[in-house]
Amino acid sequence: MTREPDVLAAVEHARDRAEVWGEVPIPERLRVLRSWRARLWRDAEQLAGRLVEDAAMPLDDALLEVVQAVEHLKWLEEHTGRVLATTTQGGGLLNAEVAQRTRRLPVGVVGVVAAGAAPVYGPLTAISAALAAGNAVVVLGPPSTREALQAAVALFPLARPAVLYADGGRDAALVLADAAVDHMVVFGGPRRVAGIAARCARDLVPVTGVPVGAPITVVAPDADVEVAARAVAAGLPVTGGGAHGEAEVFVAPGLATDFTRALRSAWATRTAQEPAARAAVGGRGLVRALGARTGGGLLRHDGEGAPGGDGLPPVRLHVETELPELVDQLRARPHAQVTVFSRRRGEAIGTALRAAQVTVNLPAVRRSGGGLPRAALRADGYGPLAGDQGLLTLSRAVTTRQKRRLPVPTGPAEALLATPPGRAAARLAMHLRHSLD
Repeated sequence: MTREPDVLAAVEHARDRAEVWGEVPIPERLRVLRSWRARLWRDAEQLAGRLVEDAAMPLDDALLEVVQAVEHLKWLEEHTGRVLATTTQGGGLLNAEVAQRTRRLPVGVVGVVAAGAAPVYGPLTAISAALAAGNAVVVLGPPSTREALQAAVALFPLARPAVLYADGGRDAALVLADAAVDHMVVFGGPRRVAGIAARCARDLVPVTGVPVGAPITVVAPDADVEVAARAVAAGLPVTGGGAHGEAEVFVAPGLATDFTRALRSAWATRTAQEPAARAAVGGRGLVRALGARTGGGLLRHDGEGAPGGDGLPPVRLHVETELPELVDQLRARPHAQVTVFSRRRGEAIGTALRAAQVTVNLPAVRRSGGGLPRAALRADGYGPLAGDQGLLTLSRAVTTRQKRRLPVPTGPAEALLATPPGRAAARLAMHLRHSLD
């Protein structure tokens, strides 16, 4: 049952703090976010451990989630000033005395509804962009990743933080939608986003849907099936209740038998290694944790679920799949996260899938010696909130028109247009040009 007062109280507190946080200059906001980034980095091992214990995520995936969130905060520190800078645009040659001035202002209170398939990096992308834009944030997390997300929010350095975690039950997202926040960011499938958007429409609250779903792996005809099978098995939690949906694997024609055999072997090894992998979370230092690989140790692993029958994990296999058929199936899943295994055709397959708005990962680099996962470096945000778009979506543009003193004319044409008769003649010429067929 939803504790409705908790959600509504969080929204009211956020409204009060939005007024204060929105007046803080951008450089000062970024200094606060820099301090938050330092705290997240220092506690990255503990946050990853929570994901391993609560969401049954593999250690590699949990660490990658945290490091990507930290890297995105670094990206915001470098680019927020540019994206939110005030711009001035002249009126052109015929209206040189008129200028438009555009400022980016906060929207107010942003509600973020997280999903288990995007446990930390996804919601922190929305939270960080909203905070950088000067908004206050109310966060709701799913039960499977609530502890990790709540711990990350609690590390915000201000005594009266501009980000609040609202504790609620199954219908908390609908309560938040009815609270008439100023913008909603919803992670999940189309049905979930549509349900919340319908509630927000009553108060004309804009909603940004961030699609998340089950991970997908593509095994090309020239792939190393042993490497691909180890990566799929490494991404599957041994116990049920994982954060992702059921993993899907598209296997090229002629590789189904070999891949099934390799996956059965890799899954047996994965289940045997699970106790040691969980114990590694308690080791000393983040570097040691990053070096504790679970399974194949690739940069990205995909999958979810409890052990299946016949020695196989619960993976949905699509066998004998040709590339055109694969592209057609994935075109209906925009922003899907796909990992492609191929020795020589990876770039070609990736180009075809990206044309269908699919995010493609080509895991050609392995982790070694406890080094940082290169997939996380320079992370600029999750899905449709990546890059400049996150800051632009969670801020509002205010444009004002103003008259300014004309510059000194430097040519005969400019000198003529600077006079009232010249401007009148130019406007008449434009009228005749565009009003006659």
